[in-house]
Amino acid sequence: MLTAGAISIFTAFFCLASFTAAFAAVNIQLNVKETAGIDRTGEMVHNGIPIARENGIKDTQNLIIEDAQGGQVPATFEVLSRWAGGKDDATKIIQWLLVSFPASIKANTTASYYLKSGSPAKRTAAVRVTEDANGYTVDTGSATFVVSKKEMTLFNSVALSNGTTVLQNNGGSRSAIEGQGEASANPPTATEIERKDDHYVCIRVEGSYANTPVGDLPQWNGDANHQKPIYYRIRYEFYAGSPTVIVYHKFYWPGQNGYVSGGGKITVDKVRLVLPDMPDYTSTEIYADASTYYGGDLISPQKASVEQKLRTVFTDSHVAKVTHGTKSKETTFATQPMLINHSKNGSVAVSIDHMKYFEPQSIETDHTGKMNVSVMADNQYFSNYQGTWARVGISVLPASASYSDTIKYNFAPLNYRLFAFPTTDYVKKSKVFLELSQSPSASSAPAVKKYYDELKAVTETTKVWLDKEKYRGLMTWGSLARYASLDGYNETGSGTGWDKVYTGANHTDYHNSWNNVVFQFLLEGNPANLYDLSFMGARRMLHTQIVQPDEEHSISQMGWGFCGYGQYRKDANSSHSYFENMYNYYYMTGDKEVIDIIKVGAKEKSSYVRDSSGNLYDKNSGGVSWGKYVGRTSSQFATIFNFIGHSDDSSYLDNYIYMYHHAFNNSVALLSNGDGKEYAFISEEREIPSGFSNAQFWMLSLYFLHNVYVLYNEWGDLPLGSYDLKISRVYTAFGNTLMAYTAKVKGDGTWGGYWINSAQIFYDGSKIGGTLKSLVPSEGGDAYLYVTGKSNVITALLRAGELSGSSAIKAYGKDGLAWLTGAKEFLNSQQKPWGKENGLMFIRLHHGISYLGGDSSFPPPDNAPALSPPKELKIIDQ
Repeated sequence: MLTAGAISIFTAFFCLASFTAAFAAVNIQLNVKETAGIDRTGEMVHNGIPIARENGIKDTQNLIIEDAQGGQVPATFEVLSRWAGGKDDATKIIQWLLVSFPASIKANTTASYYLKSGSPAKRTAAVRVTEDANGYTVDTGSATFVVSKKEMTLFNSVALSNGTTVLQNNGGSRSAIEGQGEASANPPTATEIERKDDHYVCIRVEGSYANTPVGDLPQWNGDANHQKPIYYRIRYEFYAGSPTVIVYHKFYWPGQNGYVSGGGKITVDKVRLVLPDMPDYTSTEIYADASTYYGGDLISPQKASVEQKLRTVFTDSHVAKVTHGTKSKETTFATQPMLINHSKNGSVAVSIDHMKYFEPQSIETDHTGKMNVSVMADNQYFSNYQGTWARVGISVLPASASYSDTIKYNFAPLNYRLFAFPTTDYVKKSKVFLELSQSPSASSAPAVKKYYDELKAVTETTKVWLDKEKYRGLMTWGSLARYASLDGYNETGSGTGWDKVYTGANHTDYHNSWNNVVFQFLLEGNPANLYDLSFMGARRMLHTQIVQPDEEHSISQMGWGFCGYGQYRKDANSSHSYFENMYNYYYMTGDKEVIDIIKVGAKEKSSYVRDSSGNLYDKNSGGVSWGKYVGRTSSQFATIFNFIGHSDDSSYLDNYIYMYHHAFNNSVALLSNGDGKEYAFISEEREIPSGFSNAQFWMLSLYFLHNVYVLYNEWGDLPLGSYDLKISRVYTAFGNTLMAYTAKVKGDGTWGGYWINSAQIFYDGSKIGGTLKSLVPSEGGDAYLYVTGKSNVITALLRAGELSGSSAIKAYGKDGLAWLTGAKEFLNSQQKPWGKENGLMFIRLHHGISYLGGDSSFPPPDNAPALSPPKELKIIDQ
């Protein structure tokens, strides 16, 4: 819970009329766009939507969904987060809402539904779950699935809605590690119903495999107790009326002896899910796509399979192979893979989500109808505390089921589930994503059009680049390299082996690059890139790049992105917890694995703001003695607090606020020089006597001040630290500094001139209210702002102009947008994909470009006055 002090701060703020929201009639348009070219009938929408504070919605009891004709559609809702409070605090207004309802739509069209206030029609539960000591029985209305608590059987049985059993007995999961035989999954150590409502049920089952990696690995002391097995965590997702269950299978290795770095790895040969037996099996159809398939009977010892094969050499072409008995054919990718086994009792169809991206994987059956899903079909490396995932669709259908039936009821919702989302105009006004531009129109400013065109083009270049560099792979799809270009330098590893990208590239979601795809979706409303790119990037971060939990070793890096510049775990040196895309993934999908993993990191890093007993350090104290509260790493930890506070445990919201109490208390200087203005200088150090080093201006704009603006967006103009510094005051002073000094010390004040990146600051008197004496620009590497850095500074300036009401600051920032969108470094979308450079260029620009909108709260740009450093300030070159 928020403390009394924190509550009093923002309670006073909410007395302001501008942030008062009373509940009124709700009518929010939700657009559902079909992108896979497949007709949908009654498919369950299940995703999060942002809710504006002005709607004033505090509970879901009087919410309904209507179709375009005004007919009420059965719907269920779950609160994912609330404005300025925990998700379970019913006095706070809902911010993110998980909506579930059936939708019908023709291929490649868009349908509109409406979230409204009203009285929900009475209905019986469409998904029924029965739990006993042995397991769970789930009836979706179209099929019944029995999941065991006692053994990892995958399913005990699967039946049609009429009660006819189609699968039963002898299911499971198995893994094989290099040098060992195949081993079965151990019985589950934990099971639970994670979510349950009328339209959706999620059951979580977790445990370990019965084989343990061995070998001469870094820091292993030879004690088998320090060698951890491979763990599994399976989420079974059931939807009302659907014959398909989605099996979301994560498997990971917690490493050995608490050692996280060094690049030590094991080789895993195979991980597979084993479906139960199929009595009275008759025949098999196997597909890579609609034109690459076989069908018919199998005789002993024949098998049928579809496989996205592992390349022997990195430069080999991609190959998908379909085999049926003695027949086989190949294509490049299994774009619509499906195994359909028929029996006298019914049919079972199996597919893997986005299999074309995740070699090596396969789906196989033998001549008895026994089906295996190899989520890892050939050898792959795991480094310490790494994992990966696969999502498998398993459908039970009538015996006459066709390939088109399975595409509609399995492949489509597995790969591209219908996604409902408000219009761009509503999302913009909601401020859930902070400031947001409209999609450009004929009357939009040229800079807005260039921004939008380049944003789309970078995403398309990314697709081309990922294919060119062969990033398709079980351990690599969803990764981004630090530096990348279609025709230039790439950090994608060396060598020619199948593992080149995995072992040699520098991977993480640099500066939240994948989140740019989310902003593109907000402008376009097309979820295809979410499913193909953004969500894959989020899962890669979640399962592979974040240090996975280990109950035995409570190492401090768990739950955050501790990595370096060698490979996933080699040269691990600092926080690369670029989680903004993953946070949006959670709010858009409700995947609780995000909370499970991130909460470990939040708990570990609470020592920044709480003592060993869990008590908050006083806001006037400056926090823990070793803590530095400004900078990329601490800013990333703060976002973890903010996310967990909103999505799970509200006490972490205090952690978030107190990070900035301590930062403002320790590391912010507000100085004057006799011209009547204040100038802000901010350091990454916790003590800033005269002569301190200012942090890099681009880094401050990108992380620290952005988080402060997030704080402002929810809690208003809070007074922070022992000096009660309001957010608007610090922002205004920072804007003054950028205009008067950052742009002028070494440059001519134009956007194309030299802007210093940091400086040493000398002052007389107190750090708050003292007098600026001199400024020594930093020399050496990164002494000046690059174009990418200026992009972040522009947004900080525009925010300073908004919070201060200064037309001069606003105009200067708008001039910066015009300059930026014409710079050659900005116009590189045909060459450079998402990565460090374009991530830096765009990630805050989405907010800055919104200030050019015609409906902005301030007038169009005027001529910015010439601003020079005050004559009495001494500039010292070195």
